[in-house]
Amino acid sequence: MEYFEQHRGNILPQASKDLKRLIAYSSVSHMGFVLLGIASATVEGITGAIYQMVSHGIISAMLFLLAGVLYDRTQDRLIENYSGLASKMKVYTGFVLIAFFASMGLPGLAGFMGEVMIFFGAFRSHEINGLVPVWMAITATLGLLLGAGYYLWTIQRMFYGKYSVKNSLIALTDIDRREYAMLLPLALAAILFGVLPQLLLNYINPFATDFIGTWFSFENFSKP
Repeated sequence: MEYFEQHRGNILPQASKDLKRLIAYSSVSHMGFVLLGIASATVEGITGAIYQMVSHGIISAMLFLLAGVLYDRTQDRLIENYSGLASKMKVYTGFVLIAFFASMGLPGLAGFMGEVMIFFGAFRSHEINGLVPVWMAITATLGLLLGAGYYLWTIQRMFYGKYSVKNSLIALTDIDRREYAMLLPLALAAILFGVLPQLLLNYINPFATDFIGTWFSFENFSKP
């Protein structure tokens, strides 16, 4: 029961047949990592949590836009009703791969640095302040595997194999200029903050250092 409660955000997407719900549940999972970083009360954890919130804002916006692009064409969000979309929607598939891999925390994309720092902070927490035990940090890493599982499963089901779209008589077309204009800045931001994390870390890390220093000073000062 305890395991289920901790990984509910990762287990539910495995059972979800709706693309938009899968994205929503994965968003809940990433907020769980943010809470883990904050709970660690370490500089690395706080820095990673803030970085994760920024990257999550970029990635989740891209994911929901991509789900909306497909729904706008077919009025259908069921994963099982799509297959082989990569053969008809090449540019769309490219954006999906960027968004999915970024959400999985693939190195070189925005989701990577935040998760790495969160787990650094979580694993160091038991040595620094004892707030997050090691077993909890280890258990949380299983969420990364579950996340990769349901994203790769969705990619394989929807975008590869024989082309098929059920419950739609409309021939699918690739993204138009309006959709491209919305998705391209988000994709570039996901890549930019993955390749050059210092663009954010230079601002986040000093704050995290001062925050932890002030918090622990207050705790020490308030003890009798």
